[in-house]
Amino acid sequence: MTNKTDGFYASVYNNFKFTKDKTFSADVSFLYFSSFIQGSYLMEEISSISLGLRKTFWNGRAEVSMHVADILNQQATWLRSDYLNQDNGFYALPENRYFRLGFTYNFGNFKLKSNQKTIDSKERERIN
Repeated sequence: MTNKTDGFYASVYNNFKFTKDKTFSADVSFLYFSSFIQGSYLMEEISSISLGLRKTFWNGRAEVSMHVADILNQQATWLRSDYLNQDNGFYALPENRYFRLGFTYNFGNFKLKSNQKTIDSKERERIN
């Protein structure tokens, strides 16, 4: 028997800004694999929906974020193999579902207006 299947892969990502100052945003992503072949196994379809929220504070110096991956736990799939006289199969349950909470703070001198450096003409002539 020869394994044969048509495959389709889709990935959709969107970012939403909820406030005019863009300090509160959400990320939504969807991933889909149709049935496909891995080695001698025929894998059934896999899908995943993930959601992330992000809020920035203090003029962008701090950020609180939350991300949930594979909300519906749809990345689990059946793998089947019909090889010679053996019919094998198992239910694969990868560890792709997680919840992440984060806090980021950017240290530094935020009173600086510009990081541009100017070189006077005498110094420029000396360098050249």
